[in-house]
Amino acid sequence: MATLTLADIPEFEFAPVEADPHAYIRELREKAPLARGGIGMIVALRHHHLELVTSDVTRQIETETKLMQGISSGPIFDFIEAAMLFANGDIHQRRRQPVSRTFAFKLMDAMRPKAAELATSLVKERLSKGPVDFVNEIAAQIPARIIADILGIPQSDLPVFMKWIADTAEAL
Repeated sequence: MATLTLADIPEFEFAPVEADPHAYIRELREKAPLARGGIGMIVALRHHHLELVTSDVTRQIETETKLMQGISSGPIFDFIEAAMLFANGDIHQRRRQPVSRTFAFKLMDAMRPKAAELATSLVKERLSKGPVDFVNEIAAQIPARIIADILGIPQSDLPVFMKWIADTAEAL
């Protein structure tokens, strides 16, 4: 099969998938090994192609997703392009170097009791309060609060820090 550009990858829609997923995926496979969602998400249509894409466990998506969404400049693109989280190879190592000691395994391992204590506290606070949004009210709080402690962010600034995290995650 010839090399495909992003524009050549067929776009899929969710409605036909829900109606008859097997027939729809079979139809897409006849066109290309990958399909592209409306927001730029790429889906491997065969296991073999998924393995090719995910075989390098150290590989992070850099600017590919934003480029697929048609974003090639501006503050969001600049953030993704400059962030350690989305870099690979030498660029990732260079960006990671200044923070590697701060987030070293020994420090993170030493944080386990604090994480367990925090999880217990968050759950206990919500036990008799009815339904809980587990992801936002408990799961997201644990790493955010621990990172805030490591960075020296005061407890009073946690709401702003959490908002920044949520805004950043949404933009990604």
